[in-house]
Amino acid sequence: MHAAARTLLHSILFAILILFLTGSSEEFTEAETTFSEPSIEGAEASEIEERAETQTASSPQSISPAEIRISSIGVEAEVDDMGYTDNGGMEVPDNGGDTGWFSPGFKPGQQGNAVIAGHVNDRSGPAVFYHLDKLNKGDLIEVTDEHGETIIFKMESAASYPYDDAPIQQIFGASSERSLQLITCTGEFDNDAGTHRERLVVTASAVAE
Repeated sequence: MHAAARTLLHSILFAILILFLTGSSEEFTEAETTFSEPSIEGAEASEIEERAETQTASSPQSISPAEIRISSIGVEAEVDDMGYTDNGGMEVPDNGGDTGWFSPGFKPGQQGNAVIAGHVNDRSGPAVFYHLDKLNKGDLIEVTDEHGETIIFKMESAASYPYDDAPIQQIFGASSERSLQLITCTGEFDNDAGTHRERLVVTASAVAE
């Protein structure tokens, strides 16, 4: 791959996590952020998409999510398909009630890291993932498609990362597990950057049938 193309792909993937969920209680906008390519750790958007497409054919248990339910924290929300913005970031829900699935990546139930994200707050107050930090290990997360097929995940761990320094490949990339990553903003709000200073990432694994 040519160096210029590789650099572009690196920038796109890194922008996914930095630009995602930059909406605050004031507005949903993308932060004007300078990206640092050395933080990419070799992850490439094309590689993630290629692996996701390849594994779909051999993953009959995977679904395209339409709804997510997390009873322990009172979440029951629609899941919208999200792709890339024109600037190379990840599209975000335009309201605080819905969540967004990164559809160019892995599907829930696939071997790999499926990503669903939601805002922590909106103009009116707490949003869909406001209580995501209250999840405990073992709590169940139900993801359902438009036909009613459901895959259940069990919460395994949670971690917070600076919004400009997160392990992108670990969150969005390939995995030997059937994993689900839930993402929202956390930490102090940075008025200059227009986003919270950290990202909360909850990792869950599919429950064996």
